[in-house]
Amino acid sequence: MKEPNDSYRGAEDCILSGDSSLVALSQAMTFSEFLTLLFQAFENEMVRPCVLRNYEGFPNNNVGSDVDFLIRHDELPKVIHALKSLQGIRIVGYAERNYVAHLFVEGVTSDSGTRSLGVDFIWSLNWKGLEYLSTEAVLQTAVTRRSENLTFLVPSPVHEAIISLLSSLLIGGWLKEKYFPKVQQVFTDDAKLVRKALAFAFGMRTASQLIDAVISANRTAMLNSVRPLRRALAGRHFLHQPFWSGLNIAKYHWYELIVRCTPRTLETVRITGLSDCRKDQLLELLMPMLKYSAKALERRQFGPQRSITNDPSEMDSSSKATIEFFSSLLTVASRIAPWLVLEWAHQFEKRQNLTLRFDESHLYELLDCACIRLKMVPQWLTKLILALLPPYLLWIAFFDEETSYCAEKYVLGSVGIQGKREDGQDSQRAKGNHLNLESNRPLADLTENVYLAIIDTLVQRTKVRLHDRFKNGAAVF
Repeated sequence: MKEPNDSYRGAEDCILSGDSSLVALSQAMTFSEFLTLLFQAFENEMVRPCVLRNYEGFPNNNVGSDVDFLIRHDELPKVIHALKSLQGIRIVGYAERNYVAHLFVEGVTSDSGTRSLGVDFIWSLNWKGLEYLSTEAVLQTAVTRRSENLTFLVPSPVHEAIISLLSSLLIGGWLKEKYFPKVQQVFTDDAKLVRKALAFAFGMRTASQLIDAVISANRTAMLNSVRPLRRALAGRHFLHQPFWSGLNIAKYHWYELIVRCTPRTLETVRITGLSDCRKDQLLELLMPMLKYSAKALERRQFGPQRSITNDPSEMDSSSKATIEFFSSLLTVASRIAPWLVLEWAHQFEKRQNLTLRFDESHLYELLDCACIRLKMVPQWLTKLILALLPPYLLWIAFFDEETSYCAEKYVLGSVGIQGKREDGQDSQRAKGNHLNLESNRPLADLTENVYLAIIDTLVQRTKVRLHDRFKNGAAVF
């Protein structure tokens, strides 16, 4: 396996050399090309996943934000290997629950300006770990659909209607209107088949009440049926398989805890050294490019905040506060400790399955002021504070000719970046997962450089995670 920063260094070389192929490296294939290659790769792996929904626009358009495939659980290494085998496609994110693997791939576009796409491989149709529809039954009765040059499997109309209804009603407690007209039509035309499919999980009485509510379009009755459906599903599972039902529920909640409330599925990019205006401009360009490279993209302020002002009275007040801040270790501890606790608390906030967070830092300004007023800042203190911070994916520091020697030394040096400014030379070196960029370059170039740095680092992080997850399954690699 390559070192974690090998691919990153390759992107760095392009950045340093000003290679004109920089933009070409980030060009994405069309959604149609991606689907064609992906289904060919599935055939090579001798698997036939079933596309669950939103396939009406295939191969040219993707109606949803991702593509959902139903597979058997033991086929997961094969389908991931098929995805990895596509030329020009890189996996930039992976998160797994007890019933689905979420993958985020870069190199394919389905919306204007995006370069990534979400792909979900589902192996269990369940609520809280309790299956409401058999995966094997759906796969065995799946029908072949042809669209232009593509041939793929989709669920039977009855199973697709049940999945479309219960994926929101049973699991979320709400009705997804987007699918309801088609669901109502199938429930009306094939009521007996729908009742038979639902009866095993919910019982005949509960299934009939739900079907009647759907046929009559009684949305109040459908919403009121959520609790009876859940009680019936749990009751029948515990009646037939009490031990396995309890175990499946425990596994479900354990995976949800890992995905939603631990740092495992949180990737943080810290940005420092740019003015607020320029930072906003960069992120406005960057965020659409990174759409679908994670489930959610977030922006937040990070670190001690200090506003820059030309008002002398405010500067005096600020410098007094800064002098007080750095005057004693006790004061430093009292100011820094709550902030560090808050930063760690943010790591365990409830969130979606994979979040890419941008932390906007003002550490430059804080240390600049301290340097000017105190003539000295203990670098070991900065290093200690940064060492106590939660882990991060990438730290991006910008500098220009106005960035003071002090800020460069104590911020860049403390996070491991050794910038050289002699003879007017720019410093754009990366060490590990730190990147130093000259901020006066054109905004489009900066955005592309930052994008490549983030994507390359995500690729290497995900590669390690997939290796750890499938280290006993060589088929993935």
